[in-house]
Amino acid sequence: CPGGRTGGYSIPAGVTSIGNGAFSGCTGLASVTIPASVTSIDYGAFSDCTGLASVTLPASVTSIGGYAFSGCTGLTSVTIPASVTSIDDYAFYGCTGLKSAVFQGNAPGGFGIMFDNTALRFTVYYFMNNTGFSSPTWRGYPTIGLTAPLPPTASWLLAHGLPYNTSLQQDPDGDGVSLLMAYALNLDPRQNLKGLLPAPVLGNDSLSIRYYAATPGITYRVETSRDLSQWTTTGVTLSALDAENQRTASVPRDSAGRFLRLVVQ
Repeated sequence: CPGGRTGGYSIPAGVTSIGNGAFSGCTGLASVTIPASVTSIDYGAFSDCTGLASVTLPASVTSIGGYAFSGCTGLTSVTIPASVTSIDDYAFYGCTGLKSAVFQGNAPGGFGIMFDNTALRFTVYYFMNNTGFSSPTWRGYPTIGLTAPLPPTASWLLAHGLPYNTSLQQDPDGDGVSLLMAYALNLDPRQNLKGLLPAPVLGNDSLSIRYYAATPGITYRVETSRDLSQWTTTGVTLSALDAENQRTASVPRDSAGRFLRLVVQ
């Protein structure tokens, strides 16, 4: 595995192709960012990267080689950009966690056996104004035609391997965090989020909470209380968004009991 890569990795800008087997067997690679200079992902480039849970293919990619992502069992969804014109055999073979593939453009002309041995109920999504697809199946795979543009919630759900029309009120993994909260806070719903939610921080003279606050369509409200019964936004000071799209809400410690909570809708 190049440089013993683990966790997330960004391929340097200027790279035009990811060569045969470049990251093959990098089981600790969790995510990869591919720059807009890359036009081809070659044979077995990411094969058997079992920890790979997230990959974004840029709009510059035109070809995906055979076995390029085969055996990437951690992938739950993949988006194929409109620029892709050929996908070789077994590119996503054995991705047993892969639940959906979203095609942004016309069906690739060169296309072999690509999504075999994926997750139960694996589905291909395509936009109905694009050509080369069929419904209810395409090349043997179940399909759903979409109307562009997708609402942000649908795009987010598909990116995380969930059906595009899943209710955000659900808590599929039972960790106590709804899909709505995960969406609002830009969190990965495939993780156990119970311990990853924003928590109040007690300072010398204030109580504060920092949270992601830039998800489209979401209204954020921070409320304070002294008795956990009556809640109000009065007295809550909000900071501007920082470089990470985070905002901090704070209240003075002017009584023995002070509480904060974050409400999203």
